[in-house]
Amino acid sequence: MSAKPPGSNGRAVAAQPPSEETLNRYLTVQEQRLALELKQADIALRELDHNQKIADKSIEAQERDRKHSREEVSRRLKGSQRFSSIIVVMLLGFAGYAIHAGQTALVMDIIKVVAAFAGGMGYQAYRDRRQADDGSDD
Repeated sequence: MSAKPPGSNGRAVAAQPPSEETLNRYLTVQEQRLALELKQADIALRELDHNQKIADKSIEAQERDRKHSREEVSRRLKGSQRFSSIIVVMLLGFAGYAIHAGQTALVMDIIKVVAAFAGGMGYQAYRDRRQADDGSDD
C-alpha cells in the first residue's frame, strides 16, 4: 500500500488552529513592523520640517537679495539723475553767459551738436530695443 497525503481520498481536511507560540511570534512581528512604520513616518515628518526650514531660509535670502538689488539700482539712478541735472544747469549757465556776451551763434552751434548727439543716442537705444525684441521672439 502506498502512503497517501491526508485528504487525498476526497475528504476536506480541517485546518488546525495556529499554536499559541505561533500567534505570539506573529503578534511580535506585527508590533515590530508597526514600530518600524512609526519610525519611518517620524523620519519623513522631520525631513519635511527640515525641507520647509531650508525653503523658508532660501525665500528670506532671495527677498534680502532683491531688496539690496532694488536699493542699488535706485541709488545709481538717483546719482545719474543728479549728475545729469548738474550738467544741464552748467550748460544753461554757459549758454546764458555766452548769449549775454553776444555769442549766440556759438550757443546755436552747441545746441545743434547736443541735439544731434541726443538724437543719435535715441536712435541707438531704439535699434538696440528692437533687436532685443526680435531676438526674444525666436
